[in-house]
Amino acid sequence: MKNIRKIKLKMKKLFKASDRFLNSSINKIFTSWRFILCLLITIFLLYYFPDKSTQDAELIIRLTGITSAIFSGILIGYLTSFSIQLRREKWDRIPRIAELTQKVHSYRRLLKLLMDETDFWKNDLHSYMQNQYKNITYFDVHELVNSAGYLRANTKKYFDDKNHGNIKQLFLEIRALVGSKSFDRTLMYDFNTLEFYKPSIITKWLEHQCGNGFWFFLIEHKSSFLAKVDFTVFSKENLIYAKTQAKRINKSRFKKFNLNPTDLAEVSEYMIHEVFQNLHLYQQRQLVPFPKEYKTLYLLLSAIILTGVIIPIACLIFGLDKLSIVYLPIFTLGLSIYTILLVYKLMTKEV
Repeated sequence: MKNIRKIKLKMKKLFKASDRFLNSSINKIFTSWRFILCLLITIFLLYYFPDKSTQDAELIIRLTGITSAIFSGILIGYLTSFSIQLRREKWDRIPRIAELTQKVHSYRRLLKLLMDETDFWKNDLHSYMQNQYKNITYFDVHELVNSAGYLRANTKKYFDDKNHGNIKQLFLEIRALVGSKSFDRTLMYDFNTLEFYKPSIITKWLEHQCGNGFWFFLIEHKSSFLAKVDFTVFSKENLIYAKTQAKRINKSRFKKFNLNPTDLAEVSEYMIHEVFQNLHLYQQRQLVPFPKEYKTLYLLLSAIILTGVIIPIACLIFGLDKLSIVYLPIFTLGLSIYTILLVYKLMTKEV
């Protein structure tokens, strides 16, 4: 019975694999209809192309060279305009990325006040976390297992530790946002800096909802949270500084900001859903490579110039046997038809 079940399972897997292969093959055929059509036209013309005299061949080659040159010029103009448009779009996104980046700087400066104020963390939590869990990150806590499926050693130690309770997670979350560099220009100086964040770190903050911990502790563990931190330890200057940073994030929304759990939670929520998300979107758009279809178009342009312009001109200049390349215009025609169909596809996609 076990052998029969194994055979049935193997047969099911085989049928599924064959169905996937058949479906992918059909999809490739339908998506490659332009290439198949141009190939059939080229074969048809080659088969029915009559023999030509040397005079007719020279005329065909001249006409092919002229039309290919005109067609290539139009195609070059199209590719150039698209390249300029792509570059302009990237340049237009830079001011918006810079604006969002400054908001992230301000948010991290705000959180740095909490991280640096050791008295804010009661029961000597700050020194405990820096000594015991200096090398563990908030991402390690969320990504509990390694690639092999085993609990990481440092993560296991963290979860087995019952000291200080869940507040340790908020500490790690803030440290993940602030960073652990000994010197960070974006935090040390209170003015706009032109340093940008790597897309990978913005993606991580967004994936792990860094900053959402304030709402979590306010709703789920409010009493224990307020018992383990002290918002009264900050000086008047620090409170003004915190309000300034919050207003730089959004002046109208946080004009009445105070350094308290509720306002911190609101700022963090705004950062996750408005700043991190939009910054991630803009960064991903900046990283989009040159479209594959336009690379194909560039290769087609090179082939058309070679078969329709360079070789005919070389033939006329060096007096080569024109009958030997009289079939070359057919290949140029096939390439041109395929190029026109591809350009039409790209233009309809853009619209």
